[in-house]
Amino acid sequence: MAKISTLSTLRSFITFLTRKLFLKVTNKILHVCNTEYIADFSSLPVSPLDAATRAPSCMVKVSVDVDKIRSLNLMAFSCGVDTAHPFAITAREIMAGHCKSYKTSPLRDYYNNFQPSSAKDLLGLKIVNNDRLCALDASCVTFPWDKSFGNKIRRKRDKISLLESKHSHFNVPANSGWLAIGPVSLEKGLFEFNRIFKLIISLKSKGYKESVCASDPMTGCLLIDGDDYAVVISSGEHRAACLSAFGVKYVTVLIRKVVNRKSVATWPAVVKKDLTVGESLKIFDRVLNGNQPFSFYKYQL
Repeated sequence: MAKISTLSTLRSFITFLTRKLFLKVTNKILHVCNTEYIADFSSLPVSPLDAATRAPSCMVKVSVDVDKIRSLNLMAFSCGVDTAHPFAITAREIMAGHCKSYKTSPLRDYYNNFQPSSAKDLLGLKIVNNDRLCALDASCVTFPWDKSFGNKIRRKRDKISLLESKHSHFNVPANSGWLAIGPVSLEKGLFEFNRIFKLIISLKSKGYKESVCASDPMTGCLLIDGDDYAVVISSGEHRAACLSAFGVKYVTVLIRKVVNRKSVATWPAVVKKDLTVGESLKIFDRVLNGNQPFSFYKYQL
């Protein structure tokens, strides 16, 4: 009986050690944050596409090539070397010592000159099936896979802008505009410029440590079309652009949402008949490829 008891105890101990070792290894990749599972592939040579495939029921943290980043919502700017992203261009000018104030910044030029006249122009559709899009303000639309269109979107953006400015001790009035496009108020422009300026100063003096921003990581949505993909930044627009200006090739992003091109029939803007399937796919393909709306190219000229 003593031998059986000893063997049973030994077996239990081995099982305990095995489970502990398994959890230790697993927790290097998988951890819990706010009751949601996050699969952390950021230190591994794994693409966002592969990470999403390996952990389909989790959010994934992964290293993303800046050329695959899409920023400023429907503007879909890349954060690569040749980007036309106004945040990145402004950051480079600040670094070079050519820009010390909002008044002389590329950002002010962008806000003052690129002002889409309607939702249709920002979506990048020359012809639309829904006449409402010709009259709807550009700040009332977003990606067709996110939400149906309307004033609720603008009100939410105004609320976020107000909260962000208060947090940074800036006095930006309500209805001052949206960071992705012009027009914006002078206060809003100064606020966005100040965020870029402070980030550049911080990066120059301290460098970038992801651990410092662990409670507020860059987040994004992964777009998938077969073997191709892009990551649309949801939170951390300024960081992505400034890191790009510093020549950083890869940034860590927490992927909170995955959108496959094949799922177009289920997208809110399609279901609510804001857009047709064909129009939605045109927008998806433009964003995936990092192209701006046709109205932006008129501004550049």
